[in-house]
Amino acid sequence: MNFDTQNILLKPISEILDYKFFVPSYQRGYRWSGVEVIALLDDIYEFILENDKSDKNVFYCLQPLIVYLDNGKYYVIDGQQRLTTIYIILTYLKDVAAIFGKGKYELTYETRPDSEEYLRKIEEKSSNDNVDYFHIYKAYEAVEEWFANRDGLIKAKILTTLTSSNEEGKNVKFIWYEVNSNQAVDVFTRINIGKIPLTNAELIKALLVKEKNFTENSIAKKIAIASEWDEIEKKLSDPTFWYFLSNLDHSKNYDNKIEYLLDIIADKKKDSEKLHTFFYFNNLINTTKKALKEGNHFDIDNVWLLIKDKFQILEEWYNNHILYHFIGYLLSTGSSIRDILEISNGDNKDIFIEKIKTKIKTQFSNVNLDELTFEKSKDKKNIKKVLLLLNIETILQSKKSHVRFPFDKYKTENWDIEHINPQNPFDKIDSYVEWCLDLIEFITGYKVDIQSLDNNTDEFNDYYEDLCNSLEADEIEIIDAVVDILNDNIDFKAKVEELSLKLYKKYKGNESESNDHISNLTLLDSVTNRSYGNSLFPIKRNTIIKNDSAGVFIPICTKNVFLKYYSKKFSDVMYWKESDAKAYFENITSILSYYLKK
Repeated sequence: MNFDTQNILLKPISEILDYKFFVPSYQRGYRWSGVEVIALLDDIYEFILENDKSDKNVFYCLQPLIVYLDNGKYYVIDGQQRLTTIYIILTYLKDVAAIFGKGKYELTYETRPDSEEYLRKIEEKSSNDNVDYFHIYKAYEAVEEWFANRDGLIKAKILTTLTSSNEEGKNVKFIWYEVNSNQAVDVFTRINIGKIPLTNAELIKALLVKEKNFTENSIAKKIAIASEWDEIEKKLSDPTFWYFLSNLDHSKNYDNKIEYLLDIIADKKKDSEKLHTFFYFNNLINTTKKALKEGNHFDIDNVWLLIKDKFQILEEWYNNHILYHFIGYLLSTGSSIRDILEISNGDNKDIFIEKIKTKIKTQFSNVNLDELTFEKSKDKKNIKKVLLLLNIETILQSKKSHVRFPFDKYKTENWDIEHINPQNPFDKIDSYVEWCLDLIEFITGYKVDIQSLDNNTDEFNDYYEDLCNSLEADEIEIIDAVVDILNDNIDFKAKVEELSLKLYKKYKGNESESNDHISNLTLLDSVTNRSYGNSLFPIKRNTIIKNDSAGVFIPICTKNVFLKYYSKKFSDVMYWKESDAKAYFENITSILSYYLKK
């Protein structure tokens, strides 16, 4: 649903002191603990100390308060925990407030008819009457405890900061979000299923399309901004674009994808406060307005163009074949968009590309390719970078190819390092049934459906005699062993280990010097690399070919490895030989020669 965002404001507490608030029965009661109350007081006090000598009209901002007005009362949809806590603090400070002539708003809980009276005079005597009063009293005790450990002048400072108007200086403000009464249930539902409408993005959109930003003759501009906003959101929601820019670990934090773009502009960091980006744009708009000469009209286009220009830069990266791959690689290996924006610095495309390649090269300044080994945990990150860059450069060096590396599939399908030849003699086979069925299919060409197998192998046994007539003696021996394993529910693990060791010796081929050397490593997805990832080379090869023919994404170099594309002389597909590994390593060295140590 669409929300009316015209009434989103930063409202100081001083402006709501004569309001009447009502918490409907569908809200849960007050539940803040002393820890949360003290944390809020600590934050406000820290704000006071940091800005004690400031002449600026700075403010401490509370989280959103969502309300609707009905019959002179503001019904609270969200934010009642902070609203009640501020009320409790003002109740504690009532004696000081009387000196300064400060009042406080009215607050009533529908579920507790006497709550308004109890909040005016919080006392222990009635605190056990119900669970809401209990938590309110505990919060009041926490306020008492906090002030008891501080100078008496702090009371006046806290009260003044809480209740000062904009004209009086430093104060505390709510993000005030007012909706229509007929939207209340929908808004409340969205909040409670985790889709809070007041994200940074929606707050900023509200700032941009406020009525006062437009004259009667510029309404079309407002419609254009809203339309362009939606278009940017749509483009960023395309998985191929989104995962080019964004990594899997934080993509879930953006219900509105445009917020990622806004965070980039506002330079939001991991430790920045939640509404950092909203404050950035709010300050930008206010600063721009103040800088205008008298009589000049504020044009929101100046702020909107900043957002559009930044998006167009990202879109240009995405649409350019070379930039897409190099920047996609950097963003997949730890660099941030801010890093790359700093590199670009207005340079032309060719200079920009050279700077990016130089940045990639620095990743390998201390890497000796021949010494990388899977057995060293510190090497694994570099191995994965090498294999990813190998795929990227293989695509780019094929001048006539317009294939694009799918970063969305690479990130969402969990592609990681895998051994081409088995890492060890199958000592970690968990899904033994699937392993056995793959082995049957490899040797006989017959695929047994795992869903049709019960605790016996009747389906397979029906075909067993016919199959054996077309097999060699050593193959029949393997099939006999497999059938024995499938029929054994007790000692199957020992039999799997025995058979796998025999197969390893039979099919491993000529081992290279080290199975953990990069010449025996490639990228493999989590589906193919199942729990029995130590499958034989030919079984993995068959799986790769089947997946590729079914349209499953296979990195080009992984496909080349299992098709023996790099081998100078095509050899038996049953083995990944030392000569194959050597040819593969030579290809890696050649393709990545620009980046690697000589």
